Amino acid sequence: MFRECYFEYAGISSEPYNLILCYVSNSNEDFDSGGKFELKTDTLPRSHETLLYGKDYSAEPLTFGVEIVNYDDYIPLEQMNEIKNWLFGQDGWKLLRLSDERQNYFLKCIFEPGEDIVDGIGYRGVRCTLHNVSPFWYGDEKKITFSNADLIAHQNQSAGWWCAFEINVNDECAVDCDILPTIIVSTDRTGAGFANSTSFKLVNTDANNIDNGVATANNQYVANATSWISYSHTYMDSDGQENATDVVTVSSKYMTFSSQKYPNTDIYPIIDTSNPLPSFRLHKGINICRIYYGWEYDSITIKYTPTYRLGAF
Repeated sequence: MFRECYFEYAGISSEPYNLILCYVSNSNEDFDSGGKFELKTDTLPRSHETLLYGKDYSAEPLTFGVEIVNYDDYIPLEQMNEIKNWLFGQDGWKLLRLSDERQNYFLKCIFEPGEDIVDGIGYRGVRCTLHNVSPFWYGDEKKITFSNADLIAHQNQSAGWWCAFEINVNDECAVDCDILPTIIVSTDRTGAGFANSTSFKLVNTDANNIDNGVATANNQYVANATSWISYSHTYMDSDGQENATDVVTVSSKYMTFSSQKYPNTDIYPIIDTSNPLPSFRLHKGINICRIYYGWEYDSITIKYTPTYRLGAF
């Protein structure tokens, strides 16, 4: 059950080696359910209750034993060395996909070597431990693009110059945890009236609909924001004009910024020390977001990888 299938690891298929995941020395019927976490708690003096601050999913990554075997024939020594170099020679987390009902999901993992599996003829495979980067499986990357028309559909230029839009994370099977997306910002500041803004500001707000997402005062985005990202980037076109076009890739996970048109330009985040907030993140369901001077952007693309509780196999 579950195993007895080919797989792809680090971009290499096991099928040319005729290797499958299987059970050799055990018959497990209980599996790690996945999604384990460590509670972050504390106590107050003279209180009988425990304070819960959150869940630390990184404390309990998915780890379990697997067997990788050639059922049909023995493995020559030279090929066995090649297989071990492939499975155990990786220098970081690599993608693992199974050729079964989980083929639309993958792990980011590394194999730790255990024992060789042999019989009277010769080598048959290896037994090892799979270490995943998290307690979850991953789905294919999701991409949501908002055109200029989408960004300016709900705006309030008279009070704050903010535009509001929705990001709908609607996968009911995905884990409801913080999503730190990659944001592709396509900027166009060549038109009239665009020269006054050289900074990008995007916030996720606790407002529960689009109307509330539009600012009613210059500083309301700070009051309603739950997470945000902002940077300053002065553009120089070939004719020396500032505020031109560019595509900037923003990582809200690592807080890094890279310009397509000006790759040697250093871009740094703007931190509001008076009201510190987490970096921009999404949650499952409707996210009401606001962008400053939304009409200055050709498009905004949000990319993220959903996670799932599929457990061990």
